[in-house]
Amino acid sequence: MDRPATPRQHYAPFLEHIKSYFPAPVSDPLLDGYFVHTVSRFLDQVDDLKTRAPLLGLGRRSPYQARRARPSPRSSPLS
Repeated sequence: MDRPATPRQHYAPFLEHIKSYFPAPVSDPLLDGYFVHTVSRFLDQVDDLKTRAPLLGLGRRSPYQARRARPSPRSSPLS
């Protein structure tokens, strides 16, 4: 009498077929170098942004207390 196939045995042929669509990654030293160089240039540009003043002019304080005193939109007469 044949034993019923386990789920692994049932899906094994399908898994082998699907694996053919996802080949193992292969490292290419030239392309890896380009990638590292690109990331390095990007990080250099981010570092350059940090040394510049991100805002023009002086910052101003938010009128937080005055805003809290105003009624919320839910309690406005137009609702």
